Amino acid sequence: VVVLRHSAIPLALGTPLWKKYGFGELLEVENAQTKKPQEDNIYYSSPVGTFLLPDMTIETLLKDGTLFCVCDMALTVYSSMAARKMNMDAAEVKKEWVAGVLPGIQVVPSGVLAINRAQERGCTYVFAG
Repeated sequence: VVVLRHSAIPLALGTPLWKKYGFGELLEVENAQTKKPQEDNIYYSSPVGTFLLPDMTIETLLKDGTLFCVCDMALTVYSSMAARKMNMDAAEVKKEWVAGVLPGIQVVPSGVLAINRAQERGCTYVFAG
């Protein structure tokens, strides 16, 4: 079970949102070829050779049975921050972000609650940065 919270929520969102909201710049992810901020969500799906471990994309892990979810509270807070920065309506940005969650990733009310529920079912917690 992987719970995406806070600055990890862009990993759950599609490439159009990466481009529109500049997630590559926000996360300091550089495109290896252009040396500019990444505009595509390479973490969900990418060609073999993009990463040291080619089978570690979200899409591949989903196929292998890993469960992914993204925190709705974090979506609310971060989409509101993006809306304010870009002088946009917070509710519309949030709606766009929720609609842009990639296939196989579940939006959960609270990432912390999702972690607790996973632990109740025998999972252990590891914070990996």
